[in-house]
Amino acid sequence: MKQFTRFRIRFGQATNGEPTAQPALKPSRTRRFYLVLLLIILVVTSLATYFALSYNSAHGTIVQIVSASRRLDQGPSSAPFETLTFVVEVHVWSWGAALETHLSNPTFNLSVDNFALPIPEYGVSASFQSGSYAPYPLIFATADQSMIQAEGQSGSSNLKISMNVLVTSGLYSEQRTVSDSRDMNW
Repeated sequence: MKQFTRFRIRFGQATNGEPTAQPALKPSRTRRFYLVLLLIILVVTSLATYFALSYNSAHGTIVQIVSASRRLDQGPSSAPFETLTFVVEVHVWSWGAALETHLSNPTFNLSVDNFALPIPEYGVSASFQSGSYAPYPLIFATADQSMIQAEGQSGSSNLKISMNVLVTSGLYSEQRTVSDSRDMNW
């Protein structure tokens, strides 16, 4: 009888044959299910957060005119032509940058009082961190005499810069076209 009593105690029953107040342990399959569910929730939440940060960093990318100057260059006396040159400093940054943001081969267009200047070249690829920017010093020149006549002697001009670029940040990539304009007094 003594061995039988020990056997009953091991399975949660008192020696008098009544069950104890201790709850039985859950099967290990149920514990595994909850652990796997918790792990899935953590992974999905982390990925969703990372995607949201990636989207905001890329989608918030803007271009901003920081400074601009212009000069009228006279050609040599043997070939008398003039060139009007605009030097524009722009910063590219993101209002939502939380991750490193990469700019792939941006192209810049400048229009001055509705006169479009030719694209000199593609900008170089660059990256910037949160709270930082990518600087682009740009030079646009034209020999168009109608523009030189209209803008060469003007005391102020409206500059509009537009940028087309592939922006990548984290898990998100987007082709963006953004612009900025500024009135300049010369």
